[in-house]
Amino acid sequence: MSSAKEQVRVLLLTANPASESASWIKKIEDYSHDLLAALRKVGAQTELFSFQDTKATPEAISSYTHVLFLTCDKYNLHVSAFNHLLEETLPTACSLNPSLHIHNPVGLTLWNCNKTYLQDLRAAGFMVPETTFYQPPALLDTPTTFLADFQSFLRMNFPSDAALVLKPSIAASGLSTHLLRTPHSLSDNDAAVLQSLCDGAPPGSSFMIQEFMSAIQSPSGGEWSLIYVAGQLTHAVLKEPRAGEFRINSAFGGVWTPMEANDERVPQDARHTAEKLWRWLLEKEREERVNHDPVDKSEMQQDMIKGDDLLYARIDGVSQ
Repeated sequence: MSSAKEQVRVLLLTANPASESASWIKKIEDYSHDLLAALRKVGAQTELFSFQDTKATPEAISSYTHVLFLTCDKYNLHVSAFNHLLEETLPTACSLNPSLHIHNPVGLTLWNCNKTYLQDLRAAGFMVPETTFYQPPALLDTPTTFLADFQSFLRMNFPSDAALVLKPSIAASGLSTHLLRTPHSLSDNDAAVLQSLCDGAPPGSSFMIQEFMSAIQSPSGGEWSLIYVAGQLTHAVLKEPRAGEFRINSAFGGVWTPMEANDERVPQDARHTAEKLWRWLLEKEREERVNHDPVDKSEMQQDMIKGDDLLYARIDGVSQ
């Protein structure tokens, strides 16, 4: 019996259409240089290819030891293909290779793809702005009836006419985010944006409607992102909107200030919240893994349910 250590083979999946792989993957390799170099330095073999590529079969994926989603930029533009990867391809790959590690695990990744997860966080005791979700009824097939139904939903769920944030429940990077300044009397622009969002919403997406936290625009506003890797806070980013804007994303002129984990500017309350959420995610992972593990839950498979595949989390939206 050989005592040689198994070669670590890391697959980093991308989300681009297969026809764009050459240019897309070159860009990802450039901005992921430090990550790839660190993996290779410790002897890992790395490869990148799109989950939409014909070679992304369960058999091919099962030949790796680890799969990472860190490079799945713009997955939200390919929701059907991404869901197929998570619900069909990867579970089959895991059944072919039970020691395959998916970071982060399939169940937790599926849960995190849709902002309905905010309801779970709120139920768990985390402070989340008042949030609800609107699913347009299928029978409302004209803009007028659709708008009237949405207006009625807003008045019922948000008695105050205070500003609300609207976005698809499956979205990323502040794209398709709109501020309803007077939700009880929607403007023509609101109606046009709503119809556009409805037309372009990914499959399975509803509309997230959330209380607008105006403090984000104050001089001491903004929000924090805290990054955890393997249970350790590694760094933090203060994200502030530009003057006159409410979105903190760089695409909208947001100013990002990265800093080390031990930087005194990182608020203690933010640290505490992020640490608490990481621990909660570990428990959530165990729950999701039991529900989605494609292999029988025999005693031999308990290592797969320990919760050790939750590798990283960027905990966004932590207020100061």
